[in-house]
Amino acid sequence: MRKKRNPSIRRALVAFTAAVVAGGLLTGCSSDKDGSGSPKDVSLKVGIATQFFQIAWDEGQNRPEYRVDFSRFDGAGPVFEALGAKSIDFGFGSDLSIVSSQANGAKFKIFAVAKPNPDWLRLLVPRNSAVQSLSELKGKRIAVVRGSAAHRFVVGEIENLGLGTDDFELTFLSTPDAQAAFLRGDVDAWASWEPNSAQVEIGNGARLIQTATETTAGNIYFAANQGFFEGDRHRTDATKDFLKKFIVGLNKQKADTGNWAKVLAEKIDLPLDVATQFAKNYSFTFIPIDDSVKSDYTETAKVLQEQGIIKNAPDVATAFDEIANEAVISANGEQAAK
Repeated sequence: MRKKRNPSIRRALVAFTAAVVAGGLLTGCSSDKDGSGSPKDVSLKVGIATQFFQIAWDEGQNRPEYRVDFSRFDGAGPVFEALGAKSIDFGFGSDLSIVSSQANGAKFKIFAVAKPNPDWLRLLVPRNSAVQSLSELKGKRIAVVRGSAAHRFVVGEIENLGLGTDDFELTFLSTPDAQAAFLRGDVDAWASWEPNSAQVEIGNGARLIQTATETTAGNIYFAANQGFFEGDRHRTDATKDFLKKFIVGLNKQKADTGNWAKVLAEKIDLPLDVATQFAKNYSFTFIPIDDSVKSDYTETAKVLQEQGIIKNAPDVATAFDEIANEAVISANGEQAAK
């Protein structure tokens, strides 16, 4: 039997969901073509929340026949708003935000799933702080970006302690403001992510007291509008090819963090030691959509229902499209063979 959750956790999750699903209520599907053109006629518009992914694609030296245009947004919420408005073809997003969006009417199809390295989400305290654990921050100020992966991380870890967010003072700030407040000593801790964490750990002596776990880090979904894979075989083939090349590139970079760190240092203008920590901790493992993935999805929906965040669970039978499973398996197979 599932234990009853703390009411303050419910309120925190409501705040989280409100921040990430606003754009998800927009629905619609991409216009279909008859597929009579050629791959050269295909242009894929990809929504991302960090330039990391565009750099990864470019460094893969991919030269496909089709065109790939990346649009960078300030967080997952704007990515999904753009997806609902059909200004992009597909984008990245967290599991909670996608499930909530689908429950609220967004006609999105999840076609790929990735598990992030939990170490990319980090709870930091200043170098001179006596705090050694999250529990010791009870009653203290924790800076975090509302609706972010770090927000989900810190709320989940608070719940794991059997406490509620009312036991802490979550201070919602933008990333630049959170960093500035942390460095000034205006907050007692900062729930952040790479490479921001690496910058203050290495550059300012901030101390790590906790990272996320696989559960509190959640999953990342690739989602497209319903109907995107219908009617245009060239676009469908291009999307599967893009995904395969994208995963192969990420797997190569994950296997050679030394060189990847040098690339990130140059492209993002980071000190090499900061880029090295970034390269090590910000990685992904793509997995095919199967019954276990769908079970995770259903469990996430149940949690959201229990907290009163969504009234009705979205239909797991229509939430996914397994059309790209072979591309994921093939991409991982290429790396395993090397």
